[in-house]
Amino acid sequence: MAESQQISEDDQNWIEKHTERMNGRNIPFTSAIHVYFDYRPLGAGKKPTTIHQIYFWPPADQDQQRRLIMETKLGAAKAKWKMTAAYETLRMLLVTLNQTSRISRIVGLGLGSLDYLNPYSEESQCRTIARSYIQLAIIFVIQEELNNGTKLFLQDPAYGDNEINFVTRAGPPGPVDVTNDPNAFNLIDEETILFSIGNHSSFWYPIEKGPMPTAIITDHLETCEKGGPILKPQENLLKKYKAQEIAPKGTEGLGVHCATKFWTSCN
Repeated sequence: MAESQQISEDDQNWIEKHTERMNGRNIPFTSAIHVYFDYRPLGAGKKPTTIHQIYFWPPADQDQQRRLIMETKLGAAKAKWKMTAAYETLRMLLVTLNQTSRISRIVGLGLGSLDYLNPYSEESQCRTIARSYIQLAIIFVIQEELNNGTKLFLQDPAYGDNEINFVTRAGPPGPVDVTNDPNAFNLIDEETILFSIGNHSSFWYPIEKGPMPTAIITDHLETCEKGGPILKPQENLLKKYKAQEIAPKGTEGLGVHCATKFWTSCN
């Protein structure tokens, strides 16, 4: 459970020693240091060990510093993504799609919170913030690769004002807009690339009822939460789309539990 805790003298010394290294600059950090404890078994017959992570994040009134760190995280995520085989695979698929289909917009659903001070950033969310930056980097790179003025629309109820300001200003040369839930579903049409990784299967209900996107990038069209049977909208979509794998299950950085695939119309 995420909470502010009393920091021991040893931990305080560690924080002071590593603050400049972790941050790269003398930026003030919030006094509410997030500390998480993971219990990881070391092997048969051995006691678990405690691993703690301390997240540094500027306080709410340090917008410029927070933005600087967010830009750094996004830049690192882009660089990491472009070094993967998955990036090369997706890039070639986009080249082919761009030659055969008209693409006017990209819609990204539920990319995740980017700010540790966001009220949505409970422990589980904080653990996946790195994945959120990777997903944002991927969708920004998609817009860059298309290089045709394609509009990008993002929707996530987790986004606060700080994150909205960041993504709309930090994006590629093409326009970026953040829409309120559930408006993004109404923006999907036959000229849309839909990007949705790690989201609920219920997302497919409004998608299946509307115009079919030209391509879908997702890890959860063939699966349902908790290993249950897939939903009827998923069954219907699977009859209309064919897939090419982009990233296998467990690909580092994406944090996905299933393979991420590039789905295009069977027609």
